[in-house]
Amino acid sequence: MSNLWFGAYVLWLTAFAMSGPLMEPAARLAWFALPHALALLAWGRWGDSRRLEAVMPLALLLTAGATAGQAVMPAGDEGGAASRMAALLGLAAAPVSLRAGEWLALQRRPVVAAAVGLALGNAGSVALVAAPVPRALKLALLTILLMGFALPRRTDVQRLTSRAGTPWRSWVPLLLFLTAFQVVSGLMYSHLWPAYRQHAPAEGLELLFYMASVALVTRWTTAASLGCTLTAVLLSLASFSVYVTLAPPWGPSGAMFLMMMATGIVDLLLLALVLRQGHVVRAYGYGVGALVLGIAIGDLLSSLLPAAALPTGFSALGALILSMVALTAWRFGGAHGLGEPVPALPAFAQADGDAAT
Repeated sequence: MSNLWFGAYVLWLTAFAMSGPLMEPAARLAWFALPHALALLAWGRWGDSRRLEAVMPLALLLTAGATAGQAVMPAGDEGGAASRMAALLGLAAAPVSLRAGEWLALQRRPVVAAAVGLALGNAGSVALVAAPVPRALKLALLTILLMGFALPRRTDVQRLTSRAGTPWRSWVPLLLFLTAFQVVSGLMYSHLWPAYRQHAPAEGLELLFYMASVALVTRWTTAASLGCTLTAVLLSLASFSVYVTLAPPWGPSGAMFLMMMATGIVDLLLLALVLRQGHVVRAYGYGVGALVLGIAIGDLLSSLLPAAALPTGFSALGALILSMVALTAWRFGGAHGLGEPVPALPAFAQADGDAAT
């Protein structure tokens, strides 16, 4: 059931928290993403499963309350209450995200479970947004799903914390790569989404490309992680090239599809690495925190860069991504490079190996 609950969290993110269709438009993506990223990085530095267990009731109460509160918030709020609510969500939801990752790590095949959860969450987001019911009811459903994280679950803290985890210094190159990649993603989405929405062939079609890329790379997350990473970088660069060279509707649509595929690859590769670590809470905090931080920085930069500056900005950031791949290739190649399989979880490591062959 853990992949279903992870899918429920992804549904909440894509339909609501991460500037989803159910979020108040006045709340920029960065107002949620920046506090969320900083909170996750703090958990990566100082967190553990026991502290997570202690704060979960309050975190769930705040997250569910802020989600439900959006249903009664006046529409058109220009950055006031909507922005403060988004920032509160970013801080409060960090433990919920960590709990979803912790439950994934207890699965026999955590990488496959993560892929299923990502697919279910994105597919559920399309269905929820398209459902012919009032926004308030949709937010109520998301609130109910969030409260499901309060239900008792079988957890084994000792198995998840049997090792201290990979040292912080070993994570730095990967975190720099993730942040750089997601800066480009954040910039691309901020400028591309308005154009894409005007010419989208069908509502939610872009998510099919995301889910397809996740499904395709599931079996190669261990054996060919460096190749998958390079593929994601090339797809992101191709996305920008398509966007600036092809006229609508082909340019915005093609660029969005390529960017969604690149994002799906990076998301699953990160989860595959994180879920193999001995200290899942800290690994998840570092990895997902860096990823979300890049998105927040990209969104903030997009408000400063006019459309005419995009070719120069994207070219420079594309070169930065390629340099990060070159810098981290020796450590990021073969996802086990940042940490050995956890001895206390031999069945999980074996299942991952089976998935990669």
